[in-house]
Amino acid sequence: MQALHTDPIANFDGRLPNRAFGEVRFTPVPVSWRRPGLRVAFYSHDTVGLGHVRRNLLIAQSMRQRGIADQTLILSGSGQASVLPESVTDRVVLPGLRKRQGRIVTASGAPLSTVLRIRARAIAGALDAFDPDVLVVDKVPRGVGGELEETLRWLRRRGTRCILGLRDILDSPEAVAREWADADNEGAIREFYDDVWVYGDRRVVDLAREYGFSQATAARLDYVGYLDRRISRREVFEEARCCYEAHAPAGPYVLCSVGGGEDGARVADAFSRAELPGDLSAVLLTGPFMPAPVRRELQQRAAANPRLHVVDFLREPTELLRGAERVISMGGYNSICEIVAHEKPALIVPRVVPRREQWIRADRFRKLGLVDVCHPAEFSPDAIETWLEREVLVPNRGRIDLRGLDRVQSRLSEALPAIRAAEPVAA
Repeated sequence: MQALHTDPIANFDGRLPNRAFGEVRFTPVPVSWRRPGLRVAFYSHDTVGLGHVRRNLLIAQSMRQRGIADQTLILSGSGQASVLPESVTDRVVLPGLRKRQGRIVTASGAPLSTVLRIRARAIAGALDAFDPDVLVVDKVPRGVGGELEETLRWLRRRGTRCILGLRDILDSPEAVAREWADADNEGAIREFYDDVWVYGDRRVVDLAREYGFSQATAARLDYVGYLDRRISRREVFEEARCCYEAHAPAGPYVLCSVGGGEDGARVADAFSRAELPGDLSAVLLTGPFMPAPVRRELQQRAAANPRLHVVDFLREPTELLRGAERVISMGGYNSICEIVAHEKPALIVPRVVPRREQWIRADRFRKLGLVDVCHPAEFSPDAIETWLEREVLVPNRGRIDLRGLDRVQSRLSEALPAIRAAEPVAA
């Protein structure tokens, strides 16, 4: 393995980008052979929850299933490793980062500058060895703290096709304007990226208009549609079925899911104390990052209530969602996509701090008649009981574009000649 040289990071406060990783040296690219299929790498910075890595994993699964990619590699934070089935993709687990009060900190407590140097070197070494034809970066064009920048520059020289994937909603317009200007994200798109995929429907959210992107950036946005998790690999469905059989109650139930669980304690607590009508049971999926004391209290409550079932974590909760009568959930991208794709009546309790992304998404979907929404300040056992007693409409998934997975495959298929033309070959 080659030596990777970096310089210390100066004055990085966890919010602003920093490009002071110094020079990163890469080995020459082998030129004596061509691969029959694509190698596709995925990067997610993963400071909160499971959303970024699950989105990348879903796309990787679909590419492998449809034969677009021979090999896939996921680069993600250490807290996300449990969601990655080895049968679907390879992974590189990076030292973990977290957000506290809107600032990035390390999961281990080590100095942030040290951890970012380690992550930058690990990313560079992994992608140098993996030699990707395509790199898909989720949400953060330069990587957190600029950790991708030197690697992106090298990949562009090598001819790797670099794609930025953006979810439907980033945050409030004010927050996005500030963060994108500080990081010069539009400059990064011009310099490093061939394509920008928006995993959403322009009729729901027009990113360029809402966030005031330049005309040049707006022209690059390709609204591929929302990602429909019902399209997945056979072994994923088999795993989901096993999870369902192990954890689903015998009768009808309402499911409460709080994503990764880091900030879902209030929602989980209210759900666990609600009195359910009729013969409904309650299934609470806490997520792997819910604080241990909160999880223990919920489990004790379930031990005293035969109609309450607490499940710590499922890598594939799809079938558990599909079997539910109704769903209560936070407002993350993947959660809402899955709820609408399965046409489940849902009450969304979105996060409102430190970002308003979930609230904006929930409100847009509410206006389309797809979900009900409750502000977290108003969420309580009484609110749950009232909603469960109401008649609610079953959402019609035809109201939004859910063909995102189909289109990302099509986009890569269409780009295949250009990707192959960029590959070094033997003279």
